[in-house]
Amino acid sequence: MVDSGLIQLTGLQSLLAGRTDPGWILAVAGPVADGFAPLWRADVIVGPQSDYLREKVWVYESCTFVSAGLTSGLLAERLAGGSIQEMTLGEVVLQFELQTNCNFQRKSSLAQNEEFKLTWPTNVYLASLVEPPQQFQPPAGFIIGPGAPSFVTFGVAFNAFFQNNYALTGTSNPLLGQLTLRVCDVRGRITSVAIQSTQLEVAVEGAALDHASVELMGVSDRDVVPVSGNRETAIPLPNGLPDDAWIWLRSNEDWFDYRSLGGWAAYRSPDVRDERITEPEADLAAMIAQGENVHVEFKRHLPANTSNTRRTALKTVVAFANGDGGTVLYGIEDDGGVFGLPEADGATEDSYVNVLRASTSPMPPCHCSVQDLAGKRVLVVDVEANAGTIFALTVEPDKHEFFVRRGATTFPARAEELQSILHRGQSAVLPGLGYSYP
Repeated sequence: MVDSGLIQLTGLQSLLAGRTDPGWILAVAGPVADGFAPLWRADVIVGPQSDYLREKVWVYESCTFVSAGLTSGLLAERLAGGSIQEMTLGEVVLQFELQTNCNFQRKSSLAQNEEFKLTWPTNVYLASLVEPPQQFQPPAGFIIGPGAPSFVTFGVAFNAFFQNNYALTGTSNPLLGQLTLRVCDVRGRITSVAIQSTQLEVAVEGAALDHASVELMGVSDRDVVPVSGNRETAIPLPNGLPDDAWIWLRSNEDWFDYRSLGGWAAYRSPDVRDERITEPEADLAAMIAQGENVHVEFKRHLPANTSNTRRTALKTVVAFANGDGGTVLYGIEDDGGVFGLPEADGATEDSYVNVLRASTSPMPPCHCSVQDLAGKRVLVVDVEANAGTIFALTVEPDKHEFFVRRGATTFPARAEELQSILHRGQSAVLPGLGYSYP
């Protein structure tokens, strides 16, 4: 099965034609003129929906926002490329023209870095709008209109409508000129994985699991187990969890869903639980042996009293909090050598938290603990993954600095990265409603 590539719009129409799956569209368009509004951007979801989506329209002199339900069949009729199309949503008639082909990518449920955290595997299609003579230019100035809320910028209005986020901090203008269609695949999905010492417990659900199986793929051990009638599958681990372990929910040559159990690309889905009995020192040593990466950073010293040393010691905590979380180890050399913190004790944790609180806005959620390693002490700071809040470093009270993690390095955040944080926090986590799959 091809997981990404190009598809003609006619092929996408064929996939959707005749289906009755419920869908939803969030769209922003230009001002209404002669009864029509030129589409600037649309996000469409076909499949199980979120309760937060509501029909609404905000009409302004410079732009129009509309959210409405639709069916996959109606959508298919409007996906013709090379000609101007019209779509009536409530009181608004959107007018647009699409390029004749689009990119597509198949994604797992709860996929990393997705604006919408969909709980079903999803086929994502990205179609470009044909640029009109006026181009896709976000309006300047205040966004104020009768019967609609008021905003200081177009970017703030967009975030409020698309993500229900009314914050001013970190907002910028969105990307325009595209229609993104996410089609939920309800044939099968992984709902939870429990990693135990002797087996994996995998729960799945879906409409096409009669001949499905769960496959474990690892460096040292591999196994394939048919999905049982109660949709809960146990995979034995005679040698423990193998390195680089993945599980696939699959049927013949097609995959429905997957999970990385070892944290491929330093990411583990939130529905994967590690229930094994652990040894803290051994786990810490194993983490250090892997070196610095997108979720692990080494610091030799704790933050001191100067702005520069606090910035050096704390900027990665902020970066982790603005991303998928991570761990900062104080008392560890850049090469993984254990330098140690000779004076570290219970009071060290309190002191560190006080410094962090005074140097960030807001304070990143984290857990601190002093642990023994190779006869020395280190401070372990586990930072929680972001849930939609932008965190800033404020070692200088009148200056807010924003950081993100790219690979094993911390960088100042770009505007679009801050916008992505807001998207993540306000995106829908769509519950499964058990729609049939043809």
